[in-house]
Amino acid sequence: MKKYYLCHKITICILFSLFLFGSCKENDNLLDYDARTNYVYFAQPNADGNSKEKWIDSISYSFALDTIGLKQKTIAIPLHISGLAAAQNRPVSYTVNYDKSKANFEILTLSDAVIRAGRFTDTLYLTIRKAPELDNRIMSVVLDLKDNTAFKVGNQSNRSIKINFTNQLLEPKWWKTWVKVFGPYKPEVYKLWIQFYYLGADPSPDLYGEFPAPYYYWNNMPSFASPSSYPVTYMYIDVLRKYLQEHEVYPGGDTTQPRIYLP
Repeated sequence: MKKYYLCHKITICILFSLFLFGSCKENDNLLDYDARTNYVYFAQPNADGNSKEKWIDSISYSFALDTIGLKQKTIAIPLHISGLAAAQNRPVSYTVNYDKSKANFEILTLSDAVIRAGRFTDTLYLTIRKAPELDNRIMSVVLDLKDNTAFKVGNQSNRSIKINFTNQLLEPKWWKTWVKVFGPYKPEVYKLWIQFYYLGADPSPDLYGEFPAPYYYWNNMPSFASPSSYPVTYMYIDVLRKYLQEHEVYPGGDTTQPRIYLP
């Protein structure tokens, strides 16, 4: 009996040691936080309320979705710190990752990055001048945070951020969910949908009662296509369908191509 107890005890000790060893290996890449150290990271909010990730690592912008005639756009890139606020301004160090960026830097201006006195959040600014090459090109800039005497890089998954920009009307993420309703993506259809299904056109609240009306519009489409669940959305789809039947719209304005209709 004593022999069995001793063997059992030894077995447990070995397994526990292996568990500790495995845990240490798995956590080799984790950042060890020091309460005496201040950390900084990019803090672009995640608009997807269903996601577990609070921050996202990219920003996308198109002049095609902004005010007509706009000559330049300044993108605000949020910075957040963990640690203590200070009585003085503190610089944040970052670099442009040229290997991962694809842009004409002559049309870009980046601001200094500073966490101002008494603040836990601040902003880095990227100004983009609208250039003709953006009409047929998607550019991107990747920024990487760096350690300095004021801050160490904090949240490792948000130490870098990618800013995509263009003057094209790009296919939105929701289009694939609605492709049987709208057909294969065409910028002309998307542009008309933006005009028809603007914020406030649909008086419906969130289907699940979490958010008040107006909630659904071209940039916040329902998560699935269902005429019984979203009757107002489908009412505007019928408006778009009728418009395309009554007005000649061609891909890229090319009248040698077939007219555009909804399925």
